[in-house]
Amino acid sequence: MWGNAEHADTSVLPDRIRVNIRQQQQDSEKIIGSIQLGIVSIFSTLYAVSPEAFTISNNIRLVPYILVTYFVFSRAR
Repeated sequence: MWGNAEHADTSVLPDRIRVNIRQQQQDSEKIIGSIQLGIVSIFSTLYAVSPEAFTISNNIRLVPYILVTYFVFSRAR
């Protein structure tokens, strides 16, 4: 219906419209990043307060590494 918006020719739009579109995209990225950080914080808190259900090995604990990696990715974005 909308076509391929990423590859749309914006050179025909007035400058103020292009600036408004860019500003909306930046604002949307900030909102999405904030939501992702909130979700990572919730999962990190739940992981920290939950009792340990089982142990595969005391040396393997992937969840904290995965959560930290996703947190860093979200902040870098």
